[in-house]
Amino acid sequence: SNTVSVYDTGTSTGSTVNRRGQLLSESLYDNGGTSSLRHQRHYTYDPFGRVSRVSTSVDSNTYAEETTYDQYGRVFQQFDAVGEAGLTVLSGDALGF
Repeated sequence: SNTVSVYDTGTSTGSTVNRRGQLLSESLYDNGGTSSLRHQRHYTYDPFGRVSRVSTSVDSNTYAEETTYDQYGRVFQQFDAVGEAGLTVLSGDALGF
């Protein structure tokens, strides 16, 4: 479903969600309409419904952030928009304790 909201500041936002209620995209526009796109963000999910990729477009440039998960569903790695990896170090035993 699509939603558009207009604010007194002269900006408007638009968003799209899928049947599962997950946010697929969101956009910010100037001038209270949908003609002057300021930035847009797209979300991708893994088979378990977790966010795996966020792509942000600003001024014709697209920046992506990615997240990977371990076998227990915990965040394992996150890659920022520049592609730098941030390793999440997990401590504890095999059960996470």
